[in-house]
Amino acid sequence: MSLLSEIQHECVGAPTYLDVLPGDVLQFCLMPFLGWEDRIHVNMLTPAGDRTPPNKIDKERIIANQLLICSAKLTPRLLKAHKLQNAQWYGSRRISMIQIVEAILQVLQEMVKADNILLIQYSQTFRSKLEEKIVDFSDPNSMQAITRVYQREQMRKVLQQLTEKMSSYPFIKSVEAKRFLSAPVTQNETALLNEWWVPGKGVVGRYLGDIYTQME
Repeated sequence: MSLLSEIQHECVGAPTYLDVLPGDVLQFCLMPFLGWEDRIHVNMLTPAGDRTPPNKIDKERIIANQLLICSAKLTPRLLKAHKLQNAQWYGSRRISMIQIVEAILQVLQEMVKADNILLIQYSQTFRSKLEEKIVDFSDPNSMQAITRVYQREQMRKVLQQLTEKMSSYPFIKSVEAKRFLSAPVTQNETALLNEWWVPGKGVVGRYLGDIYTQME
């Protein structure tokens, strides 16, 4: 008897043996014995109706993981802007004010994005630094130092957006950025039939429908 004949719902991706288990078996006999990461993997591989309710997952740990992701995305832009500012400060002629302002604008515009809202709600250090920068860049002297009119308008616009974000999303509490899920779940979509396990090398091939993580 084929696996598909036992499945009574629409599968998430290719069918797996999780699809033949009743929802109560998944929720009460399997999920309580899994770690946080494994629970997320199982939820991502089962239909919405069979997933463990959201209150089973620690919200703070999800926030901590998102803070880590947001920080990782912002860090390269921050380092670039800091490097350009220092080069200008020490009198490097190769760095223009236009380049410095553009780098700063890229950082501020990135902070406006919805993905980074958690940083101003759950990182007191980040929120305080951002408040300082909004005040500094809003100063008339700082604004006048921007030579290009279009950059000056961009700066005013993004500072206004950040001010509104800070007002709309007050600080809640400090949460330490920490990794929660080591690798997202994905699924093989290509039929490769010459796959096998080699001692010392691991999996060198996969069959259609095998489940694995991107880390693998």
